[in-house]
Amino acid sequence: MSIPVRCVLLGASNVTIGFPLIMEALRKVLPDGSEVFAAHGHGRSYLRWSSVLHRSLPGIVECQLWEDLDNRPAAEKTVALITDVGNDILYGESSEPLLASVRECLRRLQRHEAKTVCVRLPISRVSRLTARSYWIVKNLFFPGPTRPWSDVLDTAKSVDAGLLRLSAEFQAATVEPPAEWYGLDPIHIQKSQRPDAWQRIFDHWGLVERWPFAPVPQHTSIRWWRLRPHERRIFRTSQAHPQPVLAQREGVSLWLY
Repeated sequence: MSIPVRCVLLGASNVTIGFPLIMEALRKVLPDGSEVFAAHGHGRSYLRWSSVLHRSLPGIVECQLWEDLDNRPAAEKTVALITDVGNDILYGESSEPLLASVRECLRRLQRHEAKTVCVRLPISRVSRLTARSYWIVKNLFFPGPTRPWSDVLDTAKSVDAGLLRLSAEFQAATVEPPAEWYGLDPIHIQKSQRPDAWQRIFDHWGLVERWPFAPVPQHTSIRWWRLRPHERRIFRTSQAHPQPVLAQREGVSLWLY
């Protein structure tokens, strides 16, 4: 039995923060029997295990999502999102291995004939940061050594240019985040901007003319955020959870990594 629509979401904190908004809209739009595969999380790395407070998650390129995706029946239509690519820069990574991991994700998605959209780095916003503002953001959200701001900005520009080249190579759409999506926080899309931002991003999939993004009650958001991924570490203790975390009897199944 084929899957009507399969949606693959790859990202970090912006996907996590917007996940209740995204999932409530997807459940209204996608036909029953569709699947959502999502790998996201605050501070998520594309390359390797990363930690925020007491919680750690595997790198997106190495997580179980890909094996499970390959073992599923074919989908009539597959759409995908690649976003939040800049986290690894703040962990001290150079552009070459980061772009290699994105390329591998695009290659794997291409095998599934996915219609992919890549969100570029918010260069127009981060370029306005001062060295002091960078230091505050870096040490609030990303543990580890702090590289000079000039090096980080140069790497971010290199990664953004590389992402454009990869998108062209794999025929993926790109979205350039405008500076007005962000406030004092140069990384996370402002709450007031999220419906329009996700509308602009998901427009490239061509699934619907207008996405039904609407405010999500806090208790509903918490339920989405509390769903457990396939693999994580809590206080260095490994935890595993079978997938899908939401089954098809609820309309759209969700596989979380």
